[in-house]
Amino acid sequence: MASGEIPRKEKENHFRIQLLLDRGKLVLQDVLSNQLQARYPGLYGPSSNGAISDVLNDKSVKHTLLLLKKGVKGRKIFNQDQMDTLYPPGNPAPPVTLHDLDITLTVILLRNITNLNPHAKWDKPPATDTSTEANIGRVKGYRNKHAHGTGGLSDADFKTQFDNLKDILLSLSTLYASEDYNNLLSQPLDASETPCQLISTMLPRTNTELKGRDDIVTTILQHIRDKVPLVLLTGMGGIGKTSIAVKVGQIMQNVLYIDMRQVTDLNSVKLSLVQHYHPTRHLKDLYSDYQNIFKQTLSSLTTDTLFILDNDESFLSSNRKEISEFLKDVMDSTKHISLLCASREIFDFTSHNIVVLDIDKLDKSSARDVLWERKSTSPTDSELANLDEMAEMCGYNPLALKLLAGLLDRKQTEAVLQKIKTQKMLSTLSIPSMPKEIKTCFDISYETLKPESRKVFVALHIFPVAFNLEEVSAIVRLDQNKCEHILDILANKSLISTDGNTYDIHPLLREYAEYNAREYGNYIFEIQAAYCSYFIKALKRLKMKDIGARETNILSVMLPHVKQTAALYIKRFKTQDASKKLERVDNIAMIANIFCSIFLHQDALHYHKKCLALREEILGPKHPDTALSYDNIGTVLQDMGEYKESLDYHKKCLALREEILGPKHPDTALSYDNIGAVLQDMGEYKESLDYHKKSLALREEILGPKHPDTATSYNNIGSVLRAMGEYKESLDYHDKSLELRLEILGPKHPVTIRTVNIIEDLTKKCHQNKFRKQCCSIV
Repeated sequence: MASGEIPRKEKENHFRIQLLLDRGKLVLQDVLSNQLQARYPGLYGPSSNGAISDVLNDKSVKHTLLLLKKGVKGRKIFNQDQMDTLYPPGNPAPPVTLHDLDITLTVILLRNITNLNPHAKWDKPPATDTSTEANIGRVKGYRNKHAHGTGGLSDADFKTQFDNLKDILLSLSTLYASEDYNNLLSQPLDASETPCQLISTMLPRTNTELKGRDDIVTTILQHIRDKVPLVLLTGMGGIGKTSIAVKVGQIMQNVLYIDMRQVTDLNSVKLSLVQHYHPTRHLKDLYSDYQNIFKQTLSSLTTDTLFILDNDESFLSSNRKEISEFLKDVMDSTKHISLLCASREIFDFTSHNIVVLDIDKLDKSSARDVLWERKSTSPTDSELANLDEMAEMCGYNPLALKLLAGLLDRKQTEAVLQKIKTQKMLSTLSIPSMPKEIKTCFDISYETLKPESRKVFVALHIFPVAFNLEEVSAIVRLDQNKCEHILDILANKSLISTDGNTYDIHPLLREYAEYNAREYGNYIFEIQAAYCSYFIKALKRLKMKDIGARETNILSVMLPHVKQTAALYIKRFKTQDASKKLERVDNIAMIANIFCSIFLHQDALHYHKKCLALREEILGPKHPDTALSYDNIGTVLQDMGEYKESLDYHKKCLALREEILGPKHPDTALSYDNIGAVLQDMGEYKESLDYHKKSLALREEILGPKHPDTATSYNNIGSVLRAMGEYKESLDYHDKSLELRLEILGPKHPVTIRTVNIIEDLTKKCHQNKFRKQCCSIV
């Protein structure tokens, strides 16, 4: 087992605790339901079906929650996004149900608007305290401990924690019996593959109370009804493209959403779509032919679906041709998918009738409403005049207006307006992609932050996609409670957004944070190192040789971070000492191998070629690791079907290994094997057979006749003979391979079982071949 790798059983234990916590959230919601019935019998009961809007709109409840938002002892209990969950924007506003609440919100409501004692020991209660309040706090404590990450739990720790948490949940509610919880211990974790997490049926939570955007939403819906295959929303950053797309998605019935910032290769999007429509099929079955399955699946659709591709500019800038081909493939394959793309950049199609809608700035009235959205009173005439001037000064941009609304929550309009007017904008401090008036609003919000909050904000630019508290806390090296407090401050100022335990930063604000990070040279250097270290450790905890459902889902979320890590390693390479350089190259090679294992071949090839160049620079052209890079590149090219080029790299590797390691070395035998495999794929069976037989002879000489690699050579020769139609001779070699594997690996090893299956198939073919020859002799 590799150093630092968490045993599979410990990862399974951790996952089962997470399953128990999923039940725990429902238990807390059940407790809240019972408490609300007791406290508000006229507003909530069994007939409410979980809807709690009437309770939340009760005057005393709303007053209590607004006080919590303003803060208790200097700390705000709610951030704005959490308030939007309880009081969603819209006219009429959508109903709020218990199931809209995460554990944090559920506990806040239990503590503050029910008959439970708000002053009890909810946080870290002593073991002797068995009150309802203490047990609710314990559930939240378990959630905080296990909600994130891919860590492991020993069997002993798992049993203790599982039993303790189960007893707590049983004491709180009769929603589940003890047997229900115990069933989680035997529930198969890999019974079926779950879909890749690139594509989601859940829409992100965003500002869907769109001031002044009703007309554009109506226009988009009409285009979708008219079967326009692609609607492209364009416009400057912060103009509200995502909010508009999500609002359209909320109105539609069948919607798929993908944040293109997560995409490293469009083939992964195709595979995710295929798996979405074939959820019971295993990934390994889909990988082999997903390109054809992709087109077949789409062509067989009968239900209309909206597919939203958000933040396209992040991928479009360097992959314009690829994304055009992907969208064309979708449009050519089906009339039942409508594409809605949001991008700052425009891309054209001559082959299809698409609609491009340029999202304009807000009108004066709507801009005024956004600025005043956090206020409970109507603005005076003088305040209206100030609001209009502010809106004009920030270009009627919704994101800039949102930031100013955060300031107006605490300051008078005159003070904020004066701040905008006096804000100095030096030409040397401009950001090319950002209008001057928007940067002014960003500067004002940024300057209200305390030094530590500023440092965290600029550090967040390193995250290419959404992030969670555990990740930020570990990378910026802050205690989770302190880090959460700072993230809440940033969310309250609309500098970041939050959805439960997940945070995100708008692309335009990410650019702004990256720009300001220049003031923190050494600190950002340390952040980059911590970021790379965090995600490399996370990768090493995954077993990549045999990818299961859990590994696939974790990896699909991590991919943007993995690519960012590799890019940072390459960028920082010149600044590292010699020992660190070799470690970085090995990590880049590991990342490339991971990309190859999930069929992201272009990325794998790119990073393996980087490794080759770096190894030649550090180690020289004649080193075993340099030869290994040639081998890795040849393997990726073989997987891509580029056999001639693959053969060239494998032969360079063989020549190097023979020169450096000698003709009688296991790695030299491996090169013979690899060349033989490529030749087999090319249909050059005779030459392939020669190389595999050289490998067998070499392995028998240096490793002995009873070695797993020797058994592999027998298997490889049998495979070539099978492809040639020489079934009887192939069967002889596979029999030898099986005999060795039974002795060395045992009868239950996966490789042994696969060999048995091959022999069974060959036996049938031998009988069929013999029968055909008998028929021919009779004729």
